[in-house]
Amino acid sequence: MYLPRKGRSSKCEAQMSLIRLTIENVRNLSSASLAIHPRLNIITGRNGSGKTSLLEAVYVLGRAKSFRDVNISNAIATGEKSARVTGVIETAWDSLARQTHVGIQWDRSGDRQVRMDGETVRRSSELSDALPLTYIGLQETRLLAEPPQQRRKFLDWALFHVEQRYREVWLRFERALKQRNAILKRRRQLVTPSEVEVWNKELVFGAEILNAARCNFLEPLEDRFRHHLQLLTEQDCGAYTLDYRPGWDEAMSNFQALTESRLRQDAERGFTQFGPHRADFVVCRGGRSLQQYGSAGEQKIAACALYLAQWDEFRRRTGRQGLILIDDMAAELDERRRKVFFRLLLSLSVQVFVTATEAELLESTLDDSNAAESARFHVEHGQVS
Repeated sequence: MYLPRKGRSSKCEAQMSLIRLTIENVRNLSSASLAIHPRLNIITGRNGSGKTSLLEAVYVLGRAKSFRDVNISNAIATGEKSARVTGVIETAWDSLARQTHVGIQWDRSGDRQVRMDGETVRRSSELSDALPLTYIGLQETRLLAEPPQQRRKFLDWALFHVEQRYREVWLRFERALKQRNAILKRRRQLVTPSEVEVWNKELVFGAEILNAARCNFLEPLEDRFRHHLQLLTEQDCGAYTLDYRPGWDEAMSNFQALTESRLRQDAERGFTQFGPHRADFVVCRGGRSLQQYGSAGEQKIAACALYLAQWDEFRRRTGRQGLILIDDMAAELDERRRKVFFRLLLSLSVQVFVTATEAELLESTLDDSNAAESARFHVEHGQVS
């Protein structure tokens, strides 16, 4: 089956969805086999019942890691030696359809075995390409209040998918940064320019490409952000901007000159102080930072608009769909904004998994057409029905 190349828009879309999910020994979910709806999947249950564990299993299938714990082995059920998640991804392009079988198994040592259509997968990026997904939980709705690292991840996730070279350049930059920092930390004031020269060149090469890609992505994202924010707030949002901070003062010096002139200061600190690894973006309203002057509620609404804009741009640039995992959104937005948020989200043709403690919290949010195009799951004591 032919699919459009990443980074190029297409008039037609690849209809992609996870249609089958099997879970074994993930947290308190000992065993579950689910037929998944291609549009909307509602998961209800009391706190601690296993709703988030179900979302975690889907996330592991697409990322080979957990959003809850750095150590994936901690997601294995108590008393078990390993855990396993498998799924079937269906992709339709025009009149053609293809099913991809994906599975991941991991043990207490952290060893992972990932397979796709019977073949061993060496890189987690292959999973991400097959099943693009985003998890939106409490931390994600506080995107603007989180440290800059979270907003860099927000940008990088999208660029990994829409720009073919971005992931390769990002990995190359990260390797060079790690090597340069290792020299700085080991040698401190004794470090000489020749010792870091090769890594300086790598950093400059990567910085130019990463910086340009992020700026080029934020420009159209800003328009889509304002559009979605206006629908969520029912207010004129023309004064909102997304201001990118590259990680160094471009007015002070270009990045190459900066890496050379600040070697002594970097050596004293033991790490590289400037560069794309310190980048950030700020949401401004009338020139004032929403991070600094906006209320917690305003920041959450802006974060929701950013995720809508991100997926809107992802679909426009790739012609593909993806999957969004939303954990307890009912606790973060009032009923009116939930209704608008889900209407906008489902209009993007993404596949959605959403959890709630009570079905009624979501039923009032959905219109009749969305409610009809959905599957309902209830989790209780680790059992999914």
